[in-house]
Amino acid sequence: KCLREGIRRCGLKTQFISYQTSTFAPTYLSFYPSRAEISSGRIPDRLWTIGSAYVELFRAQGVPEDRLLMVGSFRYHHFIETRDAPLRSSRGARQDLVVLCATSIDYQEALELVFKAAAAVQGKTGVRLLVNFHPVTSRMFRMRVQETVISLLGREPDGVEYAEAGVQDLLARADIVLYSASGSVFEAMAMGVPAIYVGRDWAIDQDKAPNAVAIRCRTISELRMLIDDVPLKQRPQDILRHLEAPAFDVTASPI
Repeated sequence: KCLREGIRRCGLKTQFISYQTSTFAPTYLSFYPSRAEISSGRIPDRLWTIGSAYVELFRAQGVPEDRLLMVGSFRYHHFIETRDAPLRSSRGARQDLVVLCATSIDYQEALELVFKAAAAVQGKTGVRLLVNFHPVTSRMFRMRVQETVISLLGREPDGVEYAEAGVQDLLARADIVLYSASGSVFEAMAMGVPAIYVGRDWAIDQDKAPNAVAIRCRTISELRMLIDDVPLKQRPQDILRHLEAPAFDVTASPI
């Protein structure tokens, strides 16, 4: 916004085209233009969205029709186009349940999610928790999360592994994915892996997943129960059926 305003004040004849790279939660207020911005024209000349649902959303906010265009999702096009591919193999002979905790770049979000996940798997036999950090986070960021989780729990948590592999590699091993702000929820669902949104105690909830495909909880006790129930109740075929429904296609569409 500052760059756009500065260039326009300099009188440069430049058109601004803004592209929505990812889904965002309805509570992500900074993504909405204000009435003052719209009335004064301090908005992009063109706003390209990843799905028709966002065209409707921005239209309802007052963005002029001639500035809106749905072009589809570059980030999610791979799994949107391959939703009919064969599902990955199940656990097979492996007896343990692997829970993947996918964190974002925000420290408070990562800490709360990892703490709740680690607390939820304590005392559970045959459950492993893999923690995936966002690739841009620093070594210090990761150490702070690990040390603070130990401090909050009062001991080193059992069954928790801080994995260095990328999220795509870890998804292939996961039976459940936990997230709060990570966009990996969609990659997980596309592979038929149940994803659980863990609500925030310290901030506003910002679940990116559409209601039609969302599984949500907030407390550690709720998460403990879902870890037991979700793999039994939600089959991969059911998850993919949601992704094939109009409710998802209007959110993120093929290019």
